[in-house]
Amino acid sequence: MLTPDLDTPGGVSGLLATLRDFFSVGVEYFTVGKRLHESSWFAMFRRFLGDIRRFRRTLDASHYDVVHVNPSLEFKAVIRDGVFVILARRAGVRTVVMFHGWKSDFEASLKGWRLCVFKRVFAKADAVLVLASELREKLEYWGFSAPITVETTAFHDALIRSDTLDQKLRRRRGEVRLLFFSRVERTKGIYETLDAYAMVKARRPLVKLTVAGSGTALDAAKQYAADRRLPDISWVGYVQGREKARVLEDADVFILPTYTEGLPVAVLEAMAFGLAIVTRPVGGLRDIIIDGQSGYLIEGKDPAAFAGAIERLIEDPDLLEQMSRNNHCEAVARFAASAAARRLEALYERLVCTHCQLDP
Repeated sequence: MLTPDLDTPGGVSGLLATLRDFFSVGVEYFTVGKRLHESSWFAMFRRFLGDIRRFRRTLDASHYDVVHVNPSLEFKAVIRDGVFVILARRAGVRTVVMFHGWKSDFEASLKGWRLCVFKRVFAKADAVLVLASELREKLEYWGFSAPITVETTAFHDALIRSDTLDQKLRRRRGEVRLLFFSRVERTKGIYETLDAYAMVKARRPLVKLTVAGSGTALDAAKQYAADRRLPDISWVGYVQGREKARVLEDADVFILPTYTEGLPVAVLEAMAFGLAIVTRPVGGLRDIIIDGQSGYLIEGKDPAAFAGAIERLIEDPDLLEQMSRNNHCEAVARFAASAAARRLEALYERLVCTHCQLDP
């Protein structure tokens, strides 16, 4: 399993660090990419050459059945992980490619000879995983012949607590608590969130908002809320561990008017804690959120539409409770790290059986 430096923050490193606790077969991690505190271009290039040498020695020293790489669809990751895919294939090892991020500007650049080179490297993988059905459709349109599966990110099983859901449902007495849990950036919809909250707060004084996360727009968003004199907003910053669990326990509705997305693990964690989800049908969110059952999918970015969805949940506590139970059950069954690890292990075993010409 090729991984980024697990000490660096990020969705891929967080997912792979979580999965590591739940593999039952022999999965070994091999770190590639930028290391913590690495800054100069020369240091990164020298380290990249060192990673290639280590990878070749590792393949030569031991027999591996599968190499699993985890690129984003962006220039540096495609170049870097493409090299490792080529080296694994030359060593006769099955390859799995899981695309995590997906940069639309890089996608637009994949034309002509660039697309041909990209396909020669990645389209011949033995299996491809993506985080959204629309990405599978794009790869199929480009002519990928490998089996393409829509997978999910995952949260640690330690977050699964059914007693938390019961306590949450007993607590509700007309007061609904909103949670924005993401990097605080304009493109994550922080300003749309604040505008929607202002509309709901004006009509529903008991509603409260918690903003969890750090980001480049944090100070500006705080000032925006202060200028509008929005009350009852808790800015808790970056949270993890027990503090993250407390934030999720205290919330009822997860709001994320994001502009573009892969599949944020925070949404899956929110579902595990029984939050209804109000977001946009972008990336993998379109595949996991069922409008009217898991929450609401808002097509545009109009804050009034988000405010309306939130108010529908406030006005119909039975619907909110049903969404809470639906999301908790779905998250436990599909998005727990143990379930995701079992699906990956089953994929590896199918590839090995096919390679050995056995009946899977």
